[in-house]
Amino acid sequence: MGNRLWIPAALLGLLGLIMLAAAPLTVGLRLAAGIVTAACFAAVLYIRHRMKLKEAEEERARIQRLAQQEMLLTINHLRHDWMNDIQVLLGYIQLKKYDHLHGVVAGVMGKLQHESFMAKLGDPGLIVFLLTAKAEGRHMKLEVELDQEVNIRKLALDGDAVCKLIPELIEGFKQASAGENEEGGMLSMQLVPEEGSLLLDFVYQGPYNRGLLEEALSLALESGTGRTLAAVVEQNDYQEQEAALALRLPYRTSVEV
Repeated sequence: MGNRLWIPAALLGLLGLIMLAAAPLTVGLRLAAGIVTAACFAAVLYIRHRMKLKEAEEERARIQRLAQQEMLLTINHLRHDWMNDIQVLLGYIQLKKYDHLHGVVAGVMGKLQHESFMAKLGDPGLIVFLLTAKAEGRHMKLEVELDQEVNIRKLALDGDAVCKLIPELIEGFKQASAGENEEGGMLSMQLVPEEGSLLLDFVYQGPYNRGLLEEALSLALESGTGRTLAAVVEQNDYQEQEAALALRLPYRTSVEV
């Protein structure tokens, strides 16, 4: 639409020239001045429109670059972990300590199983967020505990709301964790699908700002997302070096709309 703003401006200019030739001088000059003003206004609108398009394009490119950087960080972190496991295996083989191989292989298999569970959570955005948060871990380490396969999108819950609430809660813990110049703590998150609800269990260990944490968690739970899920707080405990939050998200019944 912005590309066609010059059309009415040109028509107005042409009309002004015609009226200027047909009308008395003073009237024509007034009309021409008004038309030129309108044309200038249209030109300003066009320029603003183009500037907004450029700013939006630059913002999209910036967000894409950040997402790519986070993905590269995650890939490098996973590669580093697997290289460590391979080096341990090779070391035991070279030293002919074959009795140690069983434990290392069992650990690798457990890691593979866990990553398989992570990949089957049912929401690509949530999976990428969790993997990135685990890989970043500069100010707060994250561990996701999954003892079984949990596909959030197949549960009788508002999947969009669940996949929005989890990152909000994790970010709340991260914001309240130690600052950039201090060593952060460890956040453990467990997802447990039960008979009538999904249990989200968070346990944070390490230094943190209690006021910031209480405010962040409260805002997340009182938001539209928290109300949509009808989240029930089963535990909300704050100690000097530990904080725990347990949420139960009841499944929707067949009679609910």
